[in-house]
Amino acid sequence: MRSPHLRLTVHEHLFSVTPLPVQTASVCTSGWGCRKVASHRIQSHTPSAVALFCDEHTIDWTLHQGLSITAGKPAA
Repeated sequence: MRSPHLRLTVHEHLFSVTPLPVQTASVCTSGWGCRKVASHRIQSHTPSAVALFCDEHTIDWTLHQGLSITAGKPAA
């Protein structure tokens, strides 16, 4: 199940990570046999490729890219 709290958006020159709209119903394409609901679209610019990852694999992928994920406070 998709977490309502992980809404990660990152834009770099080599890739971008954006949340999928709630109405998009796709399965994680991480390649590790995951069958969870995809929550984020990962687009690589070199080479050009797109993947749909669940929350867990989105976090793993971004950490592998050397990015840290921190939780911000919601706007009041």
